[in-house]
Amino acid sequence: MDTVILLVLVLTTLGIAAIYTNIGLGGGVMHVPILMWVAGLDKNSAVAVSLSLVLGGAIAASASHMKERMVEWRLAGILSAGAVIGAIFGSVFNLGLDPTLFKWLFILMIFLVCVRFAYDVARGKDCVDECKTGLSRGQSIVTILVAVGAGFVSSMFGIGGGLIYVPLMMYYLRRQAKVSAFTSTVVIIPTSLVGLMTYLVGGRGVIFPDTVYWDTVYYILALAPLAVIGGYMGSRLAVKRFGTWHIKAVFLVLALLVAVVMIYQMLL
Repeated sequence: MDTVILLVLVLTTLGIAAIYTNIGLGGGVMHVPILMWVAGLDKNSAVAVSLSLVLGGAIAASASHMKERMVEWRLAGILSAGAVIGAIFGSVFNLGLDPTLFKWLFILMIFLVCVRFAYDVARGKDCVDECKTGLSRGQSIVTILVAVGAGFVSSMFGIGGGLIYVPLMMYYLRRQAKVSAFTSTVVIIPTSLVGLMTYLVGGRGVIFPDTVYWDTVYYILALAPLAVIGGYMGSRLAVKRFGTWHIKAVFLVLALLVAVVMIYQMLL
């Protein structure tokens, strides 16, 4: 492998795991195009490698978040259950709506969420004093339905559910920004694991009974440890330095970057 390509993969893997994972976004939407453009992997292999990187980063980051007691476990369980169910259905059924139209609508939603985040950042408002805990029955139902939808979308299009989970927790459930981001990171673990198993053994062009695509295995083994390191390093910074304003500002920038990458991919 060319030294420059190797260096780019190392740095991007560390950076995406450190930043995206600890804002609750996972980073798969950034890993996939980089693996395709830089490493030259096909789409299926890139998705499989990306899911392994997201999984490794989320596990490492969550270990630190758990110690700080910044994860709301009941909420994480509800979101995880809904997301896994949605991911399974998403891998089985085709979306009736035109995929391109759906992606444009999703990008529009990202921009609307970013407008709200920008408004909060401009006001410098911290929600600590007005944040809530617990879930009503109605909130539980809405949350699991949204999680099913997020898992379905993630499975169909490879779009991270954190773009839905974090705003849901902050603006509908009134959770603190740090709790929302860190809880979303925990939810990434089971959803990315289910997605990875689907791509590895589900007949999507990575591993078949008689054929093993060793390039995919090689990249997983080579880059996943770097994602673990990046996720852990980023979590130490996020736990100690990030406040509500920081998380909203970083989420705003990263979500806009995701939208730009999605637009670029569709216009190719």
